[in-house]
Amino acid sequence: MAEPSTIGEMVSRVLGMASEATLQDVTCEVAKDAYKALEQKLSCRAASDVHALERDPTSAARQAVIAEVVDQLPEAEKGSVKRLATELAEALRTSAAQAPVGIHVRRVEAETKLERIDVLKSAASEALVRESHYLE
Repeated sequence: MAEPSTIGEMVSRVLGMASEATLQDVTCEVAKDAYKALEQKLSCRAASDVHALERDPTSAARQAVIAEVVDQLPEAEKGSVKRLATELAEALRTSAAQAPVGIHVRRVEAETKLERIDVLKSAASEALVRESHYLE
């Protein structure tokens, strides 16, 4: 599976994994709470799509629709959704440690790799900006 390239892709894939884990009844309460928080955040823009993803968690088409909705959010709201998705991914990792059946930890880690990439890109951009000020 390719790494997510946008926040929307990361969010939709984590939602899909959480829905899949919930269907298998292997998530802990923290993961369920994190899922509900993310679901509530997206409810005004993609409620029907999130509910459809719950019924078919592996639907690439449904994930693509959710990803598109998230990617069109204003930056501040997109950051909030990303934070909730990251919290959900962490809760899924915790669930996997408690009941490893049904949740693939490496898959969860791969889906959230985008956050680490963004942090590295941000640090590199800041370094370039600082360096360019010295060159002027």
